[in-house]
Amino acid sequence: MKRETQSKHRSFLTRLIIVVLLVGFYDSGVKPAQNVYAYSAVSERPVFLAWPLPSYVGVARISQFPNTPWTWNYLGLNPGQQCPPAFGYLLNAEFWSVWKDTSLPEEQDMAKADPHNFEMVNCYSTLGPAGENGHEATDIKAPAGTPTYASADGKVAGWRFAEVNTMVVLKHCLGGQWDVDGNCAGGRKWYTTYMHIIPDDNLLQMEKDVTEGTQVGTIYNQGDNSHLHFEVGVDQRSYFNYVNPWGRDEPPWVGCMWKDQSLCIQSNLGYRRVGIVAQSGRFFVQDDNLTFAEIFGVDEVKQFKMAGHRIAVMDKEGYLFARDVEFKRVVPFSYDFVLNWVNIGNDFVNYQITENRIALLDTDGVLKIKEGELSGEWALQVDNVLSYSISKHRLGILTTTGELKVKEGGLNTDWIHIASNVKDFQLLDSRIAVVDLQNNLFVQEGALTNEWKPMGTKIQAFQLSGTRIAVMDSLGKLMVNDGNLRAAWVLQAENIQRFQLADNRIVIQDKDGKWKIKIGDLYQPWKDFAGFSAQDIKLNGELLVMLE
Repeated sequence: MKRETQSKHRSFLTRLIIVVLLVGFYDSGVKPAQNVYAYSAVSERPVFLAWPLPSYVGVARISQFPNTPWTWNYLGLNPGQQCPPAFGYLLNAEFWSVWKDTSLPEEQDMAKADPHNFEMVNCYSTLGPAGENGHEATDIKAPAGTPTYASADGKVAGWRFAEVNTMVVLKHCLGGQWDVDGNCAGGRKWYTTYMHIIPDDNLLQMEKDVTEGTQVGTIYNQGDNSHLHFEVGVDQRSYFNYVNPWGRDEPPWVGCMWKDQSLCIQSNLGYRRVGIVAQSGRFFVQDDNLTFAEIFGVDEVKQFKMAGHRIAVMDKEGYLFARDVEFKRVVPFSYDFVLNWVNIGNDFVNYQITENRIALLDTDGVLKIKEGELSGEWALQVDNVLSYSISKHRLGILTTTGELKVKEGGLNTDWIHIASNVKDFQLLDSRIAVVDLQNNLFVQEGALTNEWKPMGTKIQAFQLSGTRIAVMDSLGKLMVNDGNLRAAWVLQAENIQRFQLADNRIVIQDKDGKWKIKIGDLYQPWKDFAGFSAQDIKLNGELLVMLE
């Protein structure tokens, strides 16, 4: 596939930041606090990590999370297992049997446990044998020489020179100020550690003030395994006091510590929504595991889409209405009488929504985009658009001549030419899928300059969702790839009309019009939707792309 790149995007890629590994206690001037606070004693999870990470880090970002059972259950990776995935170049497969998820075929387990596309061969731990303590930090892949930046304002707390394990430690006083004795007054002390770097010489001064975004160093050359080890600690830097910056699935650690929540594995993983249009035309929505609420205010819903807390519906007259709402219902079939829909209009062919964007394509091939409030002004208009796809930080258009162009970041950034001779496409912040004129599927992961990987032929429909890719052929056979781009395709269903993926859910409608849902890994059984005779069911997430 023909592809053009721009040098300024390469420079953007080199800003990919990488964080710390809790490998071996450092010290070099850091004096830990004497009291270690248990998780239950910490009442607030701050949001303060703000590296200039590009939005596409996404799937290609993480090799390890802190090793606790809640982390793995939260992410849906190796449920019940104790050992996190590691870079495949570090160790051999001697301990594979210790932590692998035996409920899945080995190749699928490897693909899921290694979301950033490396061969997953072993798990390693900081303290004790594999499977007990694991790796209490996050490793993020980046080429040698990639700049690493301070994630928040703070002071230099120490450093260690140890070749590949060289590190710099910063301390941060969140919600307070440093007093004359160097204590965090009126706030809470946090530590961030950056390991496997070549430190910036100008930084190596104890108690030196550091502002957010200051270059701490560059990634040490580790060959194919070059990465940054990033760890976060509260009150002290300690292997007994580490904090998972990507979030925890129980109070008080719900959510993650990134200012840009799109950098989290999924910013609101526990939030799931199902929408149903009954055969009667009545519209119902269920949030999480709450009961269904009937939605009023739109006269006979003909079509709807959902993204996060946002719902967009089209009525029988072709008018589009949208609103942002989260339902809190505790009794069966509650009713939503709040009629605060925003009228978007009716001059369009199709529409798409995300949690922060809405897009309309009119009959003349003009695409309109707005960000933020639904009642705001249209921020961008583009001519000669055949199809389009939007995510939180990306906008892609397919021109009438088959050229695929993408904006990354804000709507005012420059267009980047991605591919030619494209029939249709879909994008996320971390992946792009395209189908060529022969219905061959290609997927690109990470930076817009990365190579395309062929993923399938004779495609009739496809969809991206997180670390999953789904394809359907002309006979209605649904195959799903889950994990890295080397993961094997797993047959999910046959003789279906349509499907949708969202987080760890899959919905299908079979040839007889019956709806089924699967929740969990790809090997879970299908369950029927009970209690509804539905003409349409959707999840809050991206939708499939159906080819002509």
